[in-house]
Amino acid sequence: MRILFRILLISLIFGCKNRTYISDSNETIDTLKYSYKGFNNGGSLYLMNNGNFIHTKFIYGCTGGGEIKQIFGEYKREKSDLILNEKRIELEKLSIGFNEKSEILKLNFVPDSLKLNNKFKIINWNNFEYLLSENITEGWSLRELNDFNRFSDNYNSGYEPENSGMYLRMKVDSINTNKKLNLNQIPIKWRNLFLQEPIKTKIVGFRKKTEIIDNEDYIYWLVKIDKGENQNIRKFLDFKRKNEYNIFTIDSVLSNKSYIKIYDHTFQDKMDLKVGEELRTKWN
Repeated sequence: MRILFRILLISLIFGCKNRTYISDSNETIDTLKYSYKGFNNGGSLYLMNNGNFIHTKFIYGCTGGGEIKQIFGEYKREKSDLILNEKRIELEKLSIGFNEKSEILKLNFVPDSLKLNNKFKIINWNNFEYLLSENITEGWSLRELNDFNRFSDNYNSGYEPENSGMYLRMKVDSINTNKKLNLNQIPIKWRNLFLQEPIKTKIVGFRKKTEIIDNEDYIYWLVKIDKGENQNIRKFLDFKRKNEYNIFTIDSVLSNKSYIKIYDHTFQDKMDLKVGEELRTKWN
């Protein structure tokens, strides 16, 4: 029974179509589905036309274990805002051993420690509708990030809209393809994260340095570029070389120059950046 329950639950997460949800009573309810999926993690939000929602988040360990969290309740959608009124939660802790039973918690309320994002801004761009929250959420980063941080990073680099990140979105029928994102949709607080145009910069120098982390020496290159705060450079802004996958992130910013910290392993012990080489936030 435990294996059957897990199969059914995972089927619910991955197998539902964008516009249909099958309830326990076999009643067909018109449904909107927003989702994202990363490496061993993902989430979805189903908004049903009866005013109810199902909000799911899952994470799996590489060697087993993980959890599946589902929150149920009612939602309210007004213009560009979506608010979820959370009513109850079901949490399954998956055991590391496949022969061991999972732990299941069911509560008719949602403790603060188990809450998911429940307030979103609705952003439309080309063929997608995004639900973005201002709340800081966990992810694969040393930075404290919310959906607007992640979305702006992907927008600035050109990763969006062909690909997406750790935030909810849904494909919609639209003829507004290849149009620029209307930044007036973005709250003023986060609007400066989005570049109007890609930034081009050049390397003007670099030097090899060492830092000690946990009593071990780590070699890195401190690369100086010719633009800074006066040219809209900010900490954590990402740059790339032409036709390369590696991302170089701004570590510190001055008025008219900035620095990128690149650890030696990025180049497999061979530093091949050159003075005068151009870096861009987006190449095409």
